[in-house]
Amino acid sequence: MKLLLTNAFGLLSKFGACQHAVARSRSDIAIVTETKLTPEKASLSDSSMPGFHPPLRLDRSAQGGGVAVWVRDSLSFDHLSDINCHGHEVIWLCLHLDNGQKVVVCAVYRPGSCPGQDVSLLEYLDSVMDQARSLGNSVVIAGDLNVHNESWLCSTKTTPAGEYMEELSAFHGLHQHVTQPTRGENTLDLILSDFSETSVVVNVLDPIGASDHATVVATFDATPLREPPTKRRVWRYAQADWGRLRHFYSTANWDISEDPEASCRSVTAVVMEGMNRFIPHKELSTKPTDPSWWTPECSAATQAKKNAWNRLRRHPTCHQQLIDYNAKVRASANCLRLAKQAESARIRDRLKHGSLRNKQWWSLLKQAAGSGRSSSIPVLRNAQGREYVTNQEKATCFGEFFASKCSLGDQDLQHSDLLDLPPRFMEKIVNTAIINHLEHEKALSIHQYGFRQGLSTSDLLTSLNHSWVSEVNRGGAVRVLAVDIAGAFDKVSHRGVLHKAASYGITGPLLNWLSDYLYDRKLQAVVGGASSEPYKIDAGVPQGSILGPTLFLLYVNDACDVLPEGITPAVYADDTTLYAHIPTPHAVTEVCRNLQAGVDALAEWGAQWRVTFEPTKSQAMTVSRHRRPWETPPIKFNGTAVPECSRLKLLGVTFDAHLTYSEHLRGTAMQLKVKRRKHAVLYHLRRDYPSAHRGRLP
Repeated sequence: MKLLLTNAFGLLSKFGACQHAVARSRSDIAIVTETKLTPEKASLSDSSMPGFHPPLRLDRSAQGGGVAVWVRDSLSFDHLSDINCHGHEVIWLCLHLDNGQKVVVCAVYRPGSCPGQDVSLLEYLDSVMDQARSLGNSVVIAGDLNVHNESWLCSTKTTPAGEYMEELSAFHGLHQHVTQPTRGENTLDLILSDFSETSVVVNVLDPIGASDHATVVATFDATPLREPPTKRRVWRYAQADWGRLRHFYSTANWDISEDPEASCRSVTAVVMEGMNRFIPHKELSTKPTDPSWWTPECSAATQAKKNAWNRLRRHPTCHQQLIDYNAKVRASANCLRLAKQAESARIRDRLKHGSLRNKQWWSLLKQAAGSGRSSSIPVLRNAQGREYVTNQEKATCFGEFFASKCSLGDQDLQHSDLLDLPPRFMEKIVNTAIINHLEHEKALSIHQYGFRQGLSTSDLLTSLNHSWVSEVNRGGAVRVLAVDIAGAFDKVSHRGVLHKAASYGITGPLLNWLSDYLYDRKLQAVVGGASSEPYKIDAGVPQGSILGPTLFLLYVNDACDVLPEGITPAVYADDTTLYAHIPTPHAVTEVCRNLQAGVDALAEWGAQWRVTFEPTKSQAMTVSRHRRPWETPPIKFNGTAVPECSRLKLLGVTFDAHLTYSEHLRGTAMQLKVKRRKHAVLYHLRRDYPSAHRGRLP
């Protein structure tokens, strides 16, 4: 396990050099103190490193200070946010080792402006040490602690904070592994752990950029639990020998049999053999890299600075060596600045060309934004406390969980081998036939707006707004219930949807094809290239498929038919809203009784078709503009009262009880403000993009 520690004294201007140092040292964990980042000054993408998880950052609201931690994305770790920092600049995390043990790592920064007698941060570390040890087998504390102790550290003086730190280390059995000065003649950047002194090797390297703190790299005798690198094969089609490939396929033994599974395996094997023979390819795997703008000149300038720093360390009193080192620092910073400018010019030139396809344009945008790969899934724990650490274990956890949601215990469907055409192509044909049949027979509910041609969320929201506003303008009120369906798409019974399809006139070969389509469905979870076992399911529509939405509409289509007169449903897929007009205060009791009867009928329908409603997640509201709203009895689902609220969010629009939409407008304004911050890079691209070519943006 390798850990890199440095004080950057401002990370943004030195981030490229920091990335290079991390890649050069092959560190697993990088801790940077005094980052001087603020949430407004640097977004998450500004501090992302290729090959690492998104950083854990603790920024100050004002200029100065700050801590950031990067962990390699092939490692499994937990961010220990349960350990309260009490206002100190501290980040706790727990790293999993390959032997099943854990190492708790604390990244800490104690400002140099703290008086020597201020030991509040050290008292905090003392107070939480037992809690940290309970979460792992070993503890590592790393950071710029700014303490001085002549007898214990390389220091020019001794302060109460330095004495306290020595006592704390001795009491908790921690060893201080950094034995060389890290800033001037003082050792300020410390790495303490309960590893034995012989099991930790520390190297003090040159500073990052123009920082005056040395970089410390510690190698611990511990092996982190690593996920194998994700590999993918890249085909060079432009260099393929298409003539020989065609000849190979024309003379190959395809071994087509009556067994579709065996035939599929045989065809796949022949296709892959031909591609491997006649199409050049290579295997790519994830690995740490320097920034995209890093050039050989940057490496040479950085190496020259490192050599000058090593010479200065050997001859610290030589004034010429100091002058030479400072010159190399300036030259290195200038080289990195020019490399960044050259990268920006390259991006501008590509944008000016105007021939980028959509995929290329978005790839360029991500590169300009500094976006890394998405965050991986953290360590999972179930209710019994079992941990799922590796990608294989996480895939198994997800597979078991989602399979349990998509299983009702129904009997197997009949199988008749009608899937002759490729499933995706046939899905489109079958889906079109079903939709045309349902629309021609007018079988779909007029209250269903989801997944239907010519209808949209705007139509549904416009209808609700018109109906509710008209009623309240007449002096009445509207009783509204937003119904939550638990796992709506996951609980569609395969046998039930076939029964519903037959009831709407879908019979014969088409119904048999649907039965084949749903027969022997399996679910498999994939996490980071690792796959779970396939789990058999008997419920749920295939999400992402062409037929999935149509099958769901078939399954829930008759739900609106059970509602009594006076109750109006508004449905978009699984978003169901019921409402009833209350014209006068004298009609409150009757209308609410009718609405409750409709809810009871809907609950009975759900019990019959295994659709579960969540009363605690549903919401009820009375829309009215009266100063004293009319009292309405609570709505109950299977005896459980539905929570009352003063606003409802339906399909992205927030309706308040007085239909002022003020809450929705405030929320929209806030979202625009956040998006403006997140997409500031678009402004910079627009600034760099010539006005004559802006119309070519995809």
